Amino acid sequence: MTRIWETVGLMCLSLLAGGSTAWAMTPVSPEQMLCGGEYIFAGKVIAVANKDCRLGKTPETCKQDKTNDVELRIVVTALMGARKAARGLAVGQAITAQSSTYTSPFNTEKYIDQGVLAFRAPQDALLPNEWLHAAYVGQEFIFSGSATRVLVWPPDKAEWARDTMTRPEKLFGGDCSLPL
Repeated sequence: MTRIWETVGLMCLSLLAGGSTAWAMTPVSPEQMLCGGEYIFAGKVIAVANKDCRLGKTPETCKQDKTNDVELRIVVTALMGARKAARGLAVGQAITAQSSTYTSPFNTEKYIDQGVLAFRAPQDALLPNEWLHAAYVGQEFIFSGSATRVLVWPPDKAEWARDTMTRPEKLFGGDCSLPL
C-alpha cells in the first residue's frame, strides 16, 4: 500500500514541476508534496468539472488508472505562504486550477497523504459528477501548487502546513514557500 502512495506522490510532484516522467522511484514525503509549488493557500471550491482524458475525443488513447483529472474553481480565502518569485495570487481572487483524484476499491479515507482526495471506487473508475460535486463544492481546503495546478489538503492540516513552511530543512532537507 505504501508503494501506491509513493507512486501517486511522484506523479503529483512531476505534474507540479511541469514534467511528465519521473526518473527515479524514490519515496516522496507529504512535506515535499506540500512544498513543491509556488503557493500554499486556503480556499473554497465553488465549482468542479471532471476533465479526465477518457471524456475527450480520443478516449482509447487515454491511459488512466487510479486517478481522475479535475478542474477546480477556487476562491482564495487566505495566503499562507509563497516563494519569493511568486506573484499574482491574492485573497478574494477566483482561480481555475487542475488537480487529480485517487480511486481504489480498498480506500477508506477522504484524503491520501500526497495532496489528493480519495474515493472508494474501482481503480479505473470514471468518477460521477455527483461524487465530485459532493466532495469539493462548498468545501474549504488547503491548497499547494500554483494558480493553475494544485494539490488538495484537508483544512485541519493548516498548522502542519505552517510548521512545514517554517522548518523545511528539518523535515526533508528542501526549501518551501515562505510563511506570509
